[in-house]
Parts: sequence; structure tokens; C-alpha cells
Amino acid sequence: MKPLWAKLPEAHPMSIAWRMGAGEDYAVVFWKWWSATASGWTEAQKLEYLRDWPMPAAWTHIAIEMLWPELGDDLFEIFDETQVELRDFIFSRAARVGLPSLETWEADLNDPSWG
Repeated sequence: MKPLWAKLPEAHPMSIAWRMGAGEDYAVVFWKWWSATASGWTEAQKLEYLRDWPMPAAWTHIAIEMLWPELGDDLFEIFDETQVELRDFIFSRAARVGLPSLETWEADLNDPSWG
């Protein structure tokens, strides 16, 4: 199954497209599929899946969630710029497996060309 960024490549990860209509429907099905399928995968297998579907850097937080669901609510704290230690911890872990840096993620997430 295609990851979200491959299904609607023009949709920003924070777009309303993921909260209504076809995008929302796909996201629900995708996360059910991912939970059922990838729960038995190793980190290496999850990384292989991600490498098969190159993503814009703005989607890094989703890739992190896919790789390490055990981060749970801590993952949402990466949007809080005051959570410096947590953001550094999560993005250094992400960098070790080849995901974009915190700076690259923020730049793409805030890029006005997303429309």
C-alpha cells in the first residue's frame, strides 16, 4: 500500500485533505494497514519500505511515527519549539537511520510552495 505522501503527493502533511474526503478515507485505511502489517516488521524492514517510497522532508514526523510508534504522545511534542531536548533526541535518532534533519523538516514543513 502506498504511504500517504505517495497517494496525494501535492497535499501538505497538515492539509485539510487528510481530515476530510478521500484523503481522510485513505489515511484511515493506511494506518489500519500499517498497524496490522508493520507491527511484525523489524526496524530494517520498515526502513526498507520508507526507502521504496521517497518522501518530502515535511513528512519526516510521519516516518518517525511509522518507525517508532512507541514514542506515542512524545512525538507530538516535536512541534513545540521549546521542547529542545526531546526534539534533538528524536531527530538525532531519525538522522541515524537516514531521515531528514530537524532543520530540513521544519524548512519543508513551512515552505509556502506547498500551496
